[in-house]
Amino acid sequence: MALGTVPRFSIVVPCHASRAWLRPCLDSVLGQSFTDFEVIGVDDADPDGSGRLLDEYAAADASNLTMPQFNTLENLTINDPTSHWFDNVSSGTVVVQNATAVINQAFHDAVSHLTTLLGPTPASWVWGDLHFREFPALSGLSALSRGPYSAGGDDYTLNVAAGLTAEGGPSWRQVIDLKNPDNSLAIYPGGQSGNPLSVHYDDFLVGSYLSGRYLRFRDFPNQDSILATSVESIIMLSPG
Repeated sequence: MALGTVPRFSIVVPCHASRAWLRPCLDSVLGQSFTDFEVIGVDDADPDGSGRLLDEYAAADASNLTMPQFNTLENLTINDPTSHWFDNVSSGTVVVQNATAVINQAFHDAVSHLTTLLGPTPASWVWGDLHFREFPALSGLSALSRGPYSAGGDDYTLNVAAGLTAEGGPSWRQVIDLKNPDNSLAIYPGGQSGNPLSVHYDDFLVGSYLSGRYLRFRDFPNQDSILATSVESIIMLSPG
């Protein structure tokens, strides 16, 4: 869609608790060959950060881009590097661009942008200076949420962390020793308590989950086998 013109179609994408499917949805819409349209993303008080994903696409001026899906782009780069997809017809030059030219230009643009953000020494650049994890509460209350924290990972790593600010990913992680279950390991991004005023509300998060550490399972088959040193408090529930 050319700047200043009225598009033929408006595609409205409502967003409420939709982060899991929003990126594939937008990529699919923007990946078509027809371009005379606008995309209107409606942030309907979403609780999961969908609005921030819309902001990410808006900052990239994605509404004016026509792009193939990632798997299509990979196939074109390898098997059809002179495809018309690689030619930027708005560049103001008569030179027809191919995959090599676009990749080189993208690389130089990325280095220039990162130099502005992180300084002139690439050896000092850290992914975690740009990429973060947040743990928003389902209620949306910031007092119950945690983050942002510097983090590794991306959309395609085992420890998934999509976007520049990831608000989703693997939660419960475990490694089971089938021979000796007592040696099994697990971790999740929270704590032993659901009370936000408790020191145990998030005591697994920073010390273990974010650093990739796991905690060992404890096998307590009955009350008598629980070590006294392991008990911090006891809650008694009595019928009223």
